[in-house]
Amino acid sequence: MQHSARCSCGSCIVSAPPPPRVFEGGQYGPRFIAHAIVAKCCDAMPLYRHAGRLKREGIPISPKTLGDLFHRFAHLLEPLHRRILERIAAEPVVHGDETRIQVQAKKKTRRAWMWVFLTHTFVAYVFSASRSGKTPSRVLGSASGTLMVDAYTGYNEVCTPDQRERGGCLAHGRRKLFDSLRNNPAMQRGLDLILEVYLVEHEAKERDIVGTAEHLAPVFSWRVAVRSADRQA
Repeated sequence: MQHSARCSCGSCIVSAPPPPRVFEGGQYGPRFIAHAIVAKCCDAMPLYRHAGRLKREGIPISPKTLGDLFHRFAHLLEPLHRRILERIAAEPVVHGDETRIQVQAKKKTRRAWMWVFLTHTFVAYVFSASRSGKTPSRVLGSASGTLMVDAYTGYNEVCTPDQRERGGCLAHGRRKLFDSLRNNPAMQRGLDLILEVYLVEHEAKERDIVGTAEHLAPVFSWRVAVRSADRQA
């Protein structure tokens, strides 16, 4: 909102500078556009529903206008997204995953993929029309370190002796053991070992010693296992 005031001479009006505009000639400020992006990306609110909500609050705006604002703002934020991906690629430990989504196409929907790359500090989402290994290769490049992922072969392009070491997902491995338990009772031993790992990690978090020498010491794992066995007895 632009404020105006009457000059002390009483014959003219002085207007304060208007608030900054995100786009040249645009009438929506950065806070309004940020609100629309948060509503869609964080609250999963479709644009047409958000437009209806704004209309009830006295702000008439069409879903198409919201869509235009969303895409134009995404273009402005592209350098920030690119920089986050660069920082992720430089991290020694990266977690990765991909999920299938449906996107609009002519007279129907088509399949696409949303990839996520996560570190201790950053998280980035990357859209791709395919599930091929080109996306992790494009994001992580030839950087070295560890990549925590499942067994999907799409990550093989960056998990090589000269690049990243693949860190298997323990939850995925446990799921396979659990599925085999009915036909092979020997799988229980593997489930018990994974349970011991979970107990160690849980106690380390409870005591706020994750990553410390005490957490990584074999004696800590042994003590947690002994306490667990005593409780079960």
